[in-house]
Amino acid sequence: MIQTNQMPLNLSINRILIIFLIIGFLITFSHSGHCSEETIHSPYEVSLIVNAGASFGEVKVTIRATPSKDTPTKILSIDLWLDGKAIKISEAAYSDLEAPLLGSTQIRSEVGYDKNPWLYIYFELAYRMEDGQWRPKRVHIAYQDGKIKYRTIDTPHPDGSYTWKKDDL
Repeated sequence: MIQTNQMPLNLSINRILIIFLIIGFLITFSHSGHCSEETIHSPYEVSLIVNAGASFGEVKVTIRATPSKDTPTKILSIDLWLDGKAIKISEAAYSDLEAPLLGSTQIRSEVGYDKNPWLYIYFELAYRMEDGQWRPKRVHIAYQDGKIKYRTIDTPHPDGSYTWKKDDL
């Protein structure tokens, strides 16, 4: 009759599992101190310089907002230059705008619908919709015929539509 001893086999499997668990924990915790975390920093000042063609020449826009660790909370100033000439932008164009996403800033132009061309300063605002989703509001500040004419704000809705609001300046 052959006798087998089941007990040592079970103990050795348990010991092997415990050793693997200990090694797994040691590897996990030893690497956690060496991991890195990447952070995207939101700018609180942005400047763009573009060649907007014959209609406007070299265009420069600088937008300054409140310095912050996270998203800036308010716009402090917007400066516009067309071919080196400063164009005054009233505080009414931006003083009530919150949570600007300055990395979205663009300079746009449009010709063809009116006698004279349009220039737009475009940027977005962080916005949480009624359903809790984050989608940006879109802001255009419009320049034509030597002055800032108006500002529009497109506010998103959960169904994908936008409410368009125009404020003359």
